[in-house]
Amino acid sequence: MSGDNFSEAVLNAATDIVAILKEFGLSDQDILDVIMEYDGDADSSVEAVAGEFNISAPSERATSANKTMVLQDVLNHSELGVVTDSRYGHKVNLENQADDAVNRFGYGFNFQSVGADEWVRLKSTHPRAFRLVVTGESGETVTTATFRYPPVDDEAQKSYQQQGALGAALNDTVLSDIGLHMCYLDEGSEHWKWFIIPKATLSKLVETYGESLAVFGEPLVRRCPRYTYSWNQIDIDEATDHEDEFGVPEPPTTYKLEEAYDLSEPASQQLW
Repeated sequence: MSGDNFSEAVLNAATDIVAILKEFGLSDQDILDVIMEYDGDADSSVEAVAGEFNISAPSERATSANKTMVLQDVLNHSELGVVTDSRYGHKVNLENQADDAVNRFGYGFNFQSVGADEWVRLKSTHPRAFRLVVTGESGETVTTATFRYPPVDDEAQKSYQQQGALGAALNDTVLSDIGLHMCYLDEGSEHWKWFIIPKATLSKLVETYGESLAVFGEPLVRRCPRYTYSWNQIDIDEATDHEDEFGVPEPPTTYKLEEAYDLSEPASQQLW
């Protein structure tokens, strides 16, 4: 692939995007690896990103919105990216991708059940608690927390709320313990697309580009539930007693979104 195949505007935009990706911690080789994996070849990271304008953006116009879209797409597919879809099931859909993302920083990640080998049934109105576990390079436990989804009685919204609640729990507990943070990309699809970066890197980016990381003038991430996690669908009256429901007591330190945040005023919260 040659730079001669792209307009000057697109090559300039790609140069800007590569510079920003490096601020997020990706190298030229990281960028080449993620794009080359599913989109042909390129001689440089700039040319690889320029090629994304033909895939990720509505046209080759190097607008702020298009540059943001390409930036989101590359982050999403990079080693930092974590993606779940509308068929959400955290054990199948999130565990391996979160593990891959934290591997980059020398850690591993997995979910573990509480009190039994049987896995959590998400169809329950108020599912059983489970553990969030970060491991070291030798498989030893580095930090762990117990989490229980909030009670939700709206089946249509359940998976959306569960993903948001789990994202908040990860950020407030085990990821925070190892200096990482998971940000939710503001790309508007039915998928949940996060990326994981060091908190120190995030702080520098926020200082430079603002809370929504509007690098090119368009929000890159959602500050949730400022946009919405639909917290109004959480129904505390639907809460069930853990031991009565599942035959094992709920760990006393279990993280509960409905206790960690004042859900009556979602606009005031600052969850990523």
